[in-house]
Amino acid sequence: MSTPTTIMQPKTCTVTRVLVDATVEITPPSYAYRYWRTTPEERQADLERWVKEFQAFLRDHRSQDANILSVVPVYENRCSACDREYEPAMYADTPDGHPTAERPAIHEGCAWCGALREKGGA
Repeated sequence: MSTPTTIMQPKTCTVTRVLVDATVEITPPSYAYRYWRTTPEERQADLERWVKEFQAFLRDHRSQDANILSVVPVYENRCSACDREYEPAMYADTPDGHPTAERPAIHEGCAWCGALREKGGA
């Protein structure tokens, strides 16, 4: 008498774009005009100086400068199987999933949990 065998289907996942945070950015009124005429180090020093001035402005409320405030959403691509940030890995049609010369990597999946990525998603 033979024993029945179970064919295991590989775990699959979809990648979804998820809002994970939001930040506020403020652009000083003169930033765009000086941007191309300064080095990154000079821009950092200028911005740090401006932030100190802006904090003083917030304390006394007298400035009429037009500052640009923006809410910046921060998104991540998440694996639906393990709910971690999706990091792609390539898998092969071999028992251990590692590619060989005869069976190269042909399936994309999650590097964290090994679930194979389904079509669609982010």
